[in-house]
Amino acid sequence: MVMALLQAAKSGDRETAQRLYDAFMPLETLRDDISLIRVLHDAVTFSQIAGMGPILPLLSSTPPEHHAKISQAARALLALERKFAHTNPSISQPQAPA
Repeated sequence: MVMALLQAAKSGDRETAQRLYDAFMPLETLRDDISLIRVLHDAVTFSQIAGMGPILPLLSSTPPEHHAKISQAARALLALERKFAHTNPSISQPQAPA
């Protein structure tokens, strides 16, 4: 979806760019409000993309009261990404370097 967002922005397709941008905003807002690193770490774990394990020293874990919001935003974004990849396979696949 990130590549589709970039393509839409470059081509001037504002409607598509805004729709894709809006899909990222719930998780990005949580990252801004709580912690860029901790929320991304938890989002990967909660969406079951990968088990990230504990956060290493010098950082503290995300407070538990934020876990449900992070999980919901991460799972919603992952579901949208999977749906997008299914309906737009040519945009979703990484391009080989030239």
